[in-house]
Amino acid sequence: MNDKILDIIGNYEHKEQILLTKLGQKEKHPATNGSYRESEWKSFFREIIPEKFSIKRNVFIIDAKGNVSDEVDLAIFDEQYTPYIFQDREYQYIPIEAVAAVVQCKSTSLEGVKEWANSISQLRTSDGAVTRMYGAVSVGIDKERPQTQTSTRPIKILCHMSNRKSAHKSFDLTIKAKEGKLTAYENENFQNLSDWYNSLNHYEIEESEDLKDVNKDDGVKLKDYKLECYKVASQNQEITIMSLNFKLNQLLMLINNPMFFPHQAYAKMFSTGLNQRKD
Repeated sequence: MNDKILDIIGNYEHKEQILLTKLGQKEKHPATNGSYRESEWKSFFREIIPEKFSIKRNVFIIDAKGNVSDEVDLAIFDEQYTPYIFQDREYQYIPIEAVAAVVQCKSTSLEGVKEWANSISQLRTSDGAVTRMYGAVSVGIDKERPQTQTSTRPIKILCHMSNRKSAHKSFDLTIKAKEGKLTAYENENFQNLSDWYNSLNHYEIEESEDLKDVNKDDGVKLKDYKLECYKVASQNQEITIMSLNFKLNQLLMLINNPMFFPHQAYAKMFSTGLNQRKD
């Protein structure tokens, strides 16, 4: 093995120890501990996800049906195709179509995380986007051919410092920083990349026609790939940050670009609210 490759591995081991040390540090004012840890987790994700994604702290996610999530500690979203962040004084609202991942940062208590995850799960993307594509204009859902995306959802990530020893069922990825070690778990409900693909691109749809095509025997089958295969580990050790790097970015590539922005759906939603407002 080339020494430079071993140096890269050593660098990621060093990064992990720095992150663990910073997360374990106690602030002089306990009220700021949550904000401090969110900042450290934000820096962590900034290092492992592509620059095309932005990361914002303490925002709300909305959909064109008028639903609003609970406050999101970290939102990882794509501004390239959906450059909208709606402002309400100091609060920011990001449309669900733009959001690739959401992160909940907790310390030793996991109280309320299931309810938080449910507030994300209630959001729904809208079709009806009109976008110029290569050689054509795409208008909403084309009923005559399979769609690679019909209803996207963000990857849900829980970062914590509790004693929990497994993945949280309400989240896709659970990252634990405890006892000088970083450990990551993925949701066991997803057996392979086929399951992940369908859940992220066809949320609450049993199986899309394009997914059936992907899983045919005439090429690479997503069912043959498991997220566990992206782990960087030996018999005695795992480089957790490197494993997360490959796992998370593979999931992001399954989504690729979020659904095109349904401007008309949001215009209608805001118009409805305007009509209902009492002056």
